[in-house]
Amino acid sequence: PDDGNPPATEYALRLSPATSGTVWIQPDGLLARRPAWHTRKAWAEVTIARLKGATAYSVIAVARNSDVVETLKSPESIIHTNCSLLYTAGNNGSVSRTPNMIAFGADGPQVTATPDPGYRFVRWSDGVKDNPRQDRNITSNMAVMAVFDETFSGDGTRENPYKIVDIVQLQEMQHFLDSHFALNNDIDASATSTWNEGAGFQPIGTNKNPFTGSLSGSKYVITELFISRPRQNHVGLIGVLGKGGRIEQITLENARVNGHESVGALAGMLSGGIVDQCRMTGVVEGNNNIGGLVGSTEKSRLRFSA
Repeated sequence: PDDGNPPATEYALRLSPATSGTVWIQPDGLLARRPAWHTRKAWAEVTIARLKGATAYSVIAVARNSDVVETLKSPESIIHTNCSLLYTAGNNGSVSRTPNMIAFGADGPQVTATPDPGYRFVRWSDGVKDNPRQDRNITSNMAVMAVFDETFSGDGTRENPYKIVDIVQLQEMQHFLDSHFALNNDIDASATSTWNEGAGFQPIGTNKNPFTGSLSGSKYVITELFISRPRQNHVGLIGVLGKGGRIEQITLENARVNGHESVGALAGMLSGGIVDQCRMTGVVEGNNNIGGLVGSTEKSRLRFSA
């Protein structure tokens, strides 16, 4: 400290709290039971080792000059050790990479838990359900794990189709293009207006990899589906319904769908598939081959649908 003492004054630094007894800081950063007396220059920069993480310590300067020992404590004497961060993934998923340490009191990075295909994020082990999450003003060590569970009940066969209960599960169909699905209740799709940086729902199936399974609505309703992909072809809830694919008893209400070519609220293109007893309300926009329910068809059947 700049205490007005002559340059020859020696100082020792005492650390508090100590695990037991009195502990003194050494110029090499280690801790010892005896004080180390040195001039101010020797203490200009010291990295202290073996401290407990996420802990506040005070450093007390003790000065001696002409056999007089004086205790000095300045407002700058409080130090904090870094906090350890450990975000891990349970079975069937992963988490984004994060630093292992962070300054005491700082905000942590944004961390995203990503489930494997066929699984969904449930929560973090500390009960937090935000995903991604960002912890702020961290003052303790953290170790939390992302918990995942199976996306669907059922086994994806015609006899026991995967049951869909929310819009997230509906989007997960994109990973199971030859499986069979059924709505288990009405689906609120309004959240899709904020998905994918404003592009909305990702159409299921492409011209190269069409959806060839089945989706039965069981007369349930999907409301507020949003898709905005003005440069993309084959845009709809189902991008391309391929040979053997089937969609039945689906109702879309207040859908907002925008694409380039082959655009429909239910399906952008039917390429050998069947649509039966489906209907929609809402707005569909595009440049070529635009339909309210289905954009374009090729060797397909559209039954009792509007």
